[in-house]
Amino acid sequence: MQQTSSQVVDTNSTSHPDLFPALKGGGNNLGMVMQVELQAFKQGPLWGGPIGHRPASIHRQVSALVNLTGHLVDDLHAQVITIWHYNGKLASDVVAGGVQYTLGVETPPIFHEFLNLPRALSTLRVTNIYDLMMEAAPLPGKRALFLTLTFRNDARVLEYLNNVHCVHERR
Repeated sequence: MQQTSSQVVDTNSTSHPDLFPALKGGGNNLGMVMQVELQAFKQGPLWGGPIGHRPASIHRQVSALVNLTGHLVDDLHAQVITIWHYNGKLASDVVAGGVQYTLGVETPPIFHEFLNLPRALSTLRVTNIYDLMMEAAPLPGKRALFLTLTFRNDARVLEYLNNVHCVHERR
């Protein structure tokens, strides 16, 4: 990585380990990535899929998400993506998440708080990566735009974003 000071440094889990996590979520704020080395591996069955919750439980969802995100470093096989959107079939706002567990174990303990919330939809199952990705793919002839934000794992931030979303939806 070339830092904003023009210094080039190797950044990984052992060289400049303080920069490595920030680089993964920091966009171009820390410098310019000059080279990426990846290690490929064979992925077997994994557990996951979309899971949706109704807005009435948003405060419990935020708490569960903050707790889950705070413990992802304890279980490197778990990951979650959260999406707040309007679902036309349900005629309701839905807080949806894509959860995956790369060991193919159903309902791993790291997700228990998240999974104990009342669900509006769920297709959680043991499957393969292609099946999960096709479920999230746009319909033929359609496009999807995904934007990401990186911020501190803090319930106050998520509550604020939910309030902004609700105000925007009412317009």
